[in-house]
Amino acid sequence: MSNSSGANLLGHYQLLSLIGQGERGFVYRAREVYSAQEVALKVLLPSVSRQVSTVQHFWREFLIVRALNHPNIIQQYEFGQANGVYFIATEYFARGSLARQLKRGRRMRLRSAVALIRQVAAALDAAHVHEVVHRDLKPANLLLGHAGRVVLTDFGVAQLGTARGASQVGHTPGTPLYMSPEQIQPGRVVGCPSDIYSLGVVTYQLLTGHLPFEREEPVAVLHAHVYEPPPPIRYWCPDLPLEVERTVSWALAKDPDERPPTAGYFARYLESASVEAGGRGVARPWFRWPLREGRSR
Repeated sequence: MSNSSGANLLGHYQLLSLIGQGERGFVYRAREVYSAQEVALKVLLPSVSRQVSTVQHFWREFLIVRALNHPNIIQQYEFGQANGVYFIATEYFARGSLARQLKRGRRMRLRSAVALIRQVAAALDAAHVHEVVHRDLKPANLLLGHAGRVVLTDFGVAQLGTARGASQVGHTPGTPLYMSPEQIQPGRVVGCPSDIYSLGVVTYQLLTGHLPFEREEPVAVLHAHVYEPPPPIRYWCPDLPLEVERTVSWALAKDPDERPPTAGYFARYLESASVEAGGRGVARPWFRWPLREGRSR
């Protein structure tokens, strides 16, 4: 991936630094050589680029995100091939993901958390209108931009289907700490309510500094998602309003039909609960770091 001058090049992109890697490839911070625009470049490994089914899946991911075209969903600029590998060029976010900001036991201010969740919910609603279920919502897939912008990324395991999804055989891809009960149980329908459950998990984490189910073994986490109630939010943070606790518990219902009808509805209800509690409305959509210390018991 270089020319005679020694600069690392992939097609018309100069590779500046490695910012992530996975089983299928790498993610680079890169610069488009003609416009000098910085991008994130998702690059498949050469061995993976020879697998037709994987390349088709990569192309499908690109098409899904391009079709959504929403300010809270990452912009995809180009799908390309160079030097024997395939790549996708997307927006680059220097601040990285929300996961980089979170620490166990530390929590976000209520008004700031509501502002963030409101944007994530808007992204999910836009995807769900197009019958796209993300299936892997988590802080690592939420990028922090300028002026308080929050962006949903990584649609690699997204599902195209009806609003209520399709029955699955075996477990759905996802991240155990944030998976819905129906993702874990074979034969269950996985649809838009699954993303709303994961949004509830993220909200719980932001408000308390803890995940609903913290276990040493992944199998124990999966079991808890299906069968156990999480500790009430006010177990960790007794200063939070009861109505906020009830709203988050609503999103974490085990039965998909008992969750909020849309992500936006959940966000508006959460915002209403926070306004009633504080009487000052919701802050501008950005966050005041460091987070407040949460309670540990």
